[in-house]
Amino acid sequence: MPSNLRLPRTHNASASNLGVSSMSSASGMRQTGKSPRSPSPFPAEAGEGPREGANSSDQRPPNERALVTVLSSESSGTLHNLSTGSRSSSRNALGQAEFVSDCEVRQSRNCWDRLVQQERVSSNRPLWFYQKSTQWKLAGFCSIIFFAMGFFMLTTAGKLIEVTLSYNASSVFTRFVVESDLQAPALMWYQLPHINLNNKLIVSSKDDILFSSTFIPYKCDGAETRDEMMYRRGYADPEFANMTKRSGNIFSPCGLMAAAMFTDRYALYSCPSTTTDPADCVGDASLRIYLNQSAVAHEADKVIFEKRIDMKPDGSIDIVGSKETRKSWLRADNLMHFQVWSRPPPAMHVRNLWAVLDDGLAAGSYVLHYEHNSPIWTENYDIPEKTIILAEGSYFGSRNACYMVGVSGICIALVELVMMCLLVAIPAHVAQSLGITTQFSGISNVDPPGGSSPSGGTSSDPPVSRPSSSGVKRASDRSE
Repeated sequence: MPSNLRLPRTHNASASNLGVSSMSSASGMRQTGKSPRSPSPFPAEAGEGPREGANSSDQRPPNERALVTVLSSESSGTLHNLSTGSRSSSRNALGQAEFVSDCEVRQSRNCWDRLVQQERVSSNRPLWFYQKSTQWKLAGFCSIIFFAMGFFMLTTAGKLIEVTLSYNASSVFTRFVVESDLQAPALMWYQLPHINLNNKLIVSSKDDILFSSTFIPYKCDGAETRDEMMYRRGYADPEFANMTKRSGNIFSPCGLMAAAMFTDRYALYSCPSTTTDPADCVGDASLRIYLNQSAVAHEADKVIFEKRIDMKPDGSIDIVGSKETRKSWLRADNLMHFQVWSRPPPAMHVRNLWAVLDDGLAAGSYVLHYEHNSPIWTENYDIPEKTIILAEGSYFGSRNACYMVGVSGICIALVELVMMCLLVAIPAHVAQSLGITTQFSGISNVDPPGGSSPSGGTSSDPPVSRPSSSGVKRASDRSE
């Protein structure tokens, strides 16, 4: 421990009574009875003499002198606060004060590194990403990745087989041919274009007993009774009106979403090509293909509905609430379709799963019979046509989804390729004006005061941003 640094023995000793001679002599503090005044970091104005506490022999920049002054004041305050503390804390305070004194005397490179206010970066590897060569290499790598992804998705879309069948209110059945086998499981979708199921008024109009939520309130305003339902749909769709008789005058489940439910039903038959009239195949149980409708709803919806419905042996359903139990117009054969319908799409295009063909669909001739064909969609809701889609199942989605992702990947790859070419051909001065480093020399240490390295040579490292005069002045004022 240096002999010129002593801890005060009394509890009320101030930092000004400490015998830190090296700190006082280096900073130019006057040994008076008053508290030492920190030297001002600003030069004296024209016509003024040297300010009080200034050291004319200190040739360092004002900001560096102020940093030393601030740290000196903080060290003195630390010594005063820890004068009655433990021995280890006192030693730490003495070490800090000794360091400040040593910094003022030697001005070494290591000393200045410890005085910088901004945290030092241990590695300069993140800065390599701003080099011109790194930028065009990354752009080329991204171009390859996105091109490979786009090519893969377009290839997948080309392999998926889809059979599209369109019909309207007057259709009874449709005969079609499957050219290639649809691998199991094959999916059967119905599609309705240009329908506003994503409207907020329709989305929030649901039965509160089935879809009760703490954050989203549901109401059935305008579609709560059967009379209101008949006004909106029942007179144009007689079969739907007959379906809702069981619940009485209470339309349960209620809401605009339930009143607009898709109720078409289908039957698929295998019809040999030698059959002249397709109607001969309709109704033949030996030619009928099983359509699994029990696996179309989301598993989370199944859990919700199982807790709030009571299935009767005859297939009828009661809705069980916390206060009452109501008869529902839903039945066991359309419950899954209602669950699917209750999840509206985000866009004005409905495509919902209607059935799953567990064994796939072999190549051949088939007849799709429309057991119930609601006329309200094409005659009252101005939908040009309804569509049935038979397709193979895929982990990447439908054929259109794969095609869209593939095209997007190719477009992004082309953009990255153009950026790579521009970065390769761009001149050096243009790259620097855009903030792109053309060549990079690592930052190993920060220059000491005066810009010279410990060996005496001039360092090639970039300059360190130092605090402004105004910021140092405020720090000096606080230290006083």
